[in-house]
Amino acid sequence: MTVALIVTRPDSEKWQWFTLPVALEEGYERYWSPGAAATAAVWLPLFQTGCPVEAKDFPAVTRELLTLRG
Repeated sequence: MTVALIVTRPDSEKWQWFTLPVALEEGYERYWSPGAAATAAVWLPLFQTGCPVEAKDFPAVTRELLTLRG
């Protein structure tokens, strides 16, 4: 299994059915999940089971990703 970004409402045909894998399931469990818990992330734990992310939520998601990377 893979944790992936999937564009479901593209604003143009260029992004229609766009999918970007971000982590293999094992990598998510081993690295992302503990990191998300350690940083009190809200969005990152939802990625494993799937969650809709609207454009307005991107700044919060980006902050969590940057914190995890750090």
